[in-house]
Amino acid sequence: MRSEVRNHALLEYFRITELELAILGEALEFAGIDVAEYGFEQDFSLLDLRQIMGELYEMLDRDVQMQIIFKIPNLMAEYRAMQRFDEWWEAGQQ
Repeated sequence: MRSEVRNHALLEYFRITELELAILGEALEFAGIDVAEYGFEQDFSLLDLRQIMGELYEMLDRDVQMQIIFKIPNLMAEYRAMQRFDEWWEAGQQ
């Protein structure tokens, strides 16, 4: 029973993040940012999130960022977790 619940939760997580990645892709396209120029396919993968957010999201106008931030809360949380990990890792390397 637990594995079924875990599998369902994982599938739901991926479904939601795929929707949020599509929203991000639409915002980038609307802003005239050609993701292919940066080596990405239009259908982003969650594995690309760190690079997408670090390079492409930052290129969006601040107003657009503020508009979509509430439409992609799971991606934003995932990216913040990645940033915290990076900070922790860098602090441990010094």
